[in-house]
Amino acid sequence: MPVKVSMKRRGLWATIALVVLGLVIAGAFKWAISGIPPHDSMVYVGKIMRKVQVEMRRDEAVSKLGGIEPATRFLSRYVSLPEIPHTERVQAACILASHCGDQGKELLRSKLDSPDASIRLLAATALGNSNCRDAKVMLVVWSTLPEELPPPPPWRDTIECLTVLFNSGARGPDVVSTFLLALGDPDAKIRAQTANLLGCLEPVTDSVVKGLVIALDDASADVRHESAEALFCIGPEANEAEPALKQALADQDPQVRCTAAAAFLRVTRNTEDAIPVFLSCLADGNPDTRQWAISYLGSLVDASPLAKSTVPALMKALGDESVSIRVGAADALGSIGTTSEEAVSALERALRDDVPRVRTRAADALGRIGPIAAKAVPSLRKILADGNADVRLEAAGSLIVLGTDAKGVVPVLTQLLREDNPGIRWQAASLLGEIGPSASKAVSALTRLLRDENQLARAHAVEALKKIRGEKQGE
Repeated sequence: MPVKVSMKRRGLWATIALVVLGLVIAGAFKWAISGIPPHDSMVYVGKIMRKVQVEMRRDEAVSKLGGIEPATRFLSRYVSLPEIPHTERVQAACILASHCGDQGKELLRSKLDSPDASIRLLAATALGNSNCRDAKVMLVVWSTLPEELPPPPPWRDTIECLTVLFNSGARGPDVVSTFLLALGDPDAKIRAQTANLLGCLEPVTDSVVKGLVIALDDASADVRHESAEALFCIGPEANEAEPALKQALADQDPQVRCTAAAAFLRVTRNTEDAIPVFLSCLADGNPDTRQWAISYLGSLVDASPLAKSTVPALMKALGDESVSIRVGAADALGSIGTTSEEAVSALERALRDDVPRVRTRAADALGRIGPIAAKAVPSLRKILADGNADVRLEAAGSLIVLGTDAKGVVPVLTQLLREDNPGIRWQAASLLGEIGPSASKAVSALTRLLRDENQLARAHAVEALKKIRGEKQGE
C-alpha cells in the first residue's frame, strides 16, 4: 500500500523548490545584467583588461562589466590581486580613476594605505595621471621608491613616479628639490627623463637652471641632450646657462652639439656661434642628427645675412633620402627667406617630389619667400591639378600671396570646399576670402558651407562671404 504524503509536507517541498528556483533565476538575471558568471568574475575581468590593451575603449570595458557600480566593484578587487599581470592591473586602476566616477577614485584612495607597495603605487599612479592633486597621492608616490618594488628594472617605476608627480601639477619647493635629487640618480635613464621634465616645469627657478647646467656635463650623451633640450624649452630665462651651452657646442656627440646650438641661439640670439654647428650637423652621416638640425633651423633662424649662409646646405637637404629631412629643408628655406634664384629652382624641383608632403611644404615655402619666387609661378599653376588636396591648397595659397592670377585659383579652391577633410574646407574658405570680390563665383559653394558640420568651416565661410561682398568686419 503506497505511502501517502501529507498535503502539508507537499506544500513544504513546493516552497523549498520555489525558493531554489528563485535563487537560480536571480543569479541568472544578475549574470545577464553584468555579463559575468559569479564563480568566474576575475577571469572575465582579465579578458576585458587584455582587450583594453589592444582594441577595446575604456568606456566600453565599463559597459561590458555591467556599468559603473559593478565595474567599480570588480576592478577594485582585480587591482588587489598580486597574481594578476602588472599591465592588466594598471589598466584596471586607470579605468577606476577615469571612468568610474567619484566611487572609483575613493576606492583607489583607500588603497593608498595598502601594506603592498605595488598596490599603493598602482593607485597613486592612476590617481595622479587623472589630475588628482591629493597630497597623499604624492606622498605615496615618493614613499614607494624604489627599494620596496620588485626588480627588474626599478628605473621604470621611478620614471613613472616622476611623470605622475609632474602631471599632478604640484610645483612647490619640495617638488623641485625632488626632481633635482632625481637629476643626480645613478641611473642615466632616470637622469635623462628628469631633465626632460624639468624643461617643462613652471615657474622656472635658478636652482632648476643650475641643475640643468651641471647635467650638461653628464657622462651620458642622452642626459646632456635632454638637458640642452630642457634649456631650449626654458629659453631666455636660462641666461645663466650661456657659458655652459657655448662649451656644449663642442660636445663630442653631434646630437648634443645640435641641441646645445638651438638652446644657445634661443637663449642668447647669437647666430654667429650657433650657425656653424647647424651646418656641421646638416652634413652628419646620422639622419637623426640632420633631422635635429633641420627642425631647429626652420623654427629658430631668422632672415639675417648669416642665417642665409645655411641656404646651400638646405638646398642640398632637399635631395636627402629621408622624407622628413626634405620636408624640414623646404620649411627652413621658407622661414629663412632667400634672394637665391638657385634656392627657388631647388624648391621648384621639390614640387615634383614623389611624396605629397614634400610637394606641400615646397609650395608653401615659395609663397613665404615672396616676390623672388615669381619665376616659380608656372610650376605652382601646374600643381593646381595635383592629386593631393593639401598640395593644391598650398599651391593656391602661394599663388595668392605672390599676387599672380588669384582669380584663376578660385575654381580649385571652390572644389576644395567639398573635401572630406574639414581642415582643407575651412582653409579653402579662408583663401577665397583673401581673394575678395574676385572670388564671387564661389559664393554659392560658400553659402552651402554655412551648413557644414564643422564649426571652423562655418565660421570661415561667414568671413569669406563678407569679404567677397565687400562688407566691413563686424557688420
